[in-house]
Amino acid sequence: MTITGARWILVAIVVSVLGAWSVAIADGLGVIGWGFPGAVAAWGLGFAVVGTLIVRTIPRHPVGTLLLAAGASSAFVDVSFHLGGVFGWNLLVAMVSAAGWMVAVGLFTTALARFPDGDWAFRGARRATTVLWVVIAVAVLMAPFLPPFDSGGGVPAVQSPWEADWSGLPAWVPELPRMMFQIVSFGIMISSGVASFRADTVRRRQIGVVAFTLVALVVSSTVASAVDGFQGTMFSIIVSVGVTLIPVAMLVGITRYRLYDLDRLVSRTISYVVTIGTLAALYATSVVVLRSFVPVEGDLRVAISTLAVAVAFLPLARRVQTFVDRRFFRSRYDSAQVVARVAGELSGSLDLADVTGWAESVVDEVFAPDSVGVWLADGAGVSQTD
Repeated sequence: MTITGARWILVAIVVSVLGAWSVAIADGLGVIGWGFPGAVAAWGLGFAVVGTLIVRTIPRHPVGTLLLAAGASSAFVDVSFHLGGVFGWNLLVAMVSAAGWMVAVGLFTTALARFPDGDWAFRGARRATTVLWVVIAVAVLMAPFLPPFDSGGGVPAVQSPWEADWSGLPAWVPELPRMMFQIVSFGIMISSGVASFRADTVRRRQIGVVAFTLVALVVSSTVASAVDGFQGTMFSIIVSVGVTLIPVAMLVGITRYRLYDLDRLVSRTISYVVTIGTLAALYATSVVVLRSFVPVEGDLRVAISTLAVAVAFLPLARRVQTFVDRRFFRSRYDSAQVVARVAGELSGSLDLADVTGWAESVVDEVFAPDSVGVWLADGAGVSQTD
């Protein structure tokens, strides 16, 4: 995909989505989408813009081309919903709501399987994506004959004029293509993430920024669904925005190779999530304990619990951060420990011999080189130990 072609596709997506919205609003249908109004269009535009930026940076990049295609297919889904609802194209809306959305997700899944440089992420990725597209083809062919599928979020579920009678078959038969699609696509995503552990440092950091975004989306949407419900406003916004941020993370991973702060970002995020969860449990427990065993009432109980959480935050955060670094980011933890030890030992020493001696011993301990040499800035001499 050339940059000129990508730009024209992006323009066509924007014009078609805005045009479909205008027709739907003028007809009284309004803006519809998955999760919250316009989510499908937001995904389409987000994927298309990121795909265009990748192609602009690296012409004919496979991942950029796939993301651009995923954006175009998402926009087609959005336009089909709006124009199909206005003009009564029941067959088109039924096919898109039943299986057409799989094309966009399949393109994105294929992009993940070829992230970040276009090569297949793991052994067997080509065969797995082939199976995925066979499942998608079967689902699309079956879509005109399937019963209405209500995905929620305001997406219309209409009866196809070709709908078949499935009453004589088990209930899982019409759902089989959708279930197979979910199993294969999730398998590809997980396998792509697992492959990062066998990759080189640069590739692992590129994959890590996308994996971090995916994990953050899963955790945040899970919490939102527990608080606000599976189809609640909070859940819908988090999922819709999170899905749009995934291709942005892929753009960062492809175009920015020196992701030196990624480990720090991930470790801090994990530690703060654990700390906040622990403090929330501590707060709830303290409120219950005070209510049951301590004769305090009303605002005083809340004030005591809040004060306890505030006092415990910094010590708990430091302990959790140390544990996370020691358990999951050992190299950074060890380097921090070495720096702290050397700084403590040398804080009261101004003798050059002591400083060079400590530098040699630390380098020898950490890296175990064949020899260690210290070159003095003023050219006074060289100290070397074997």
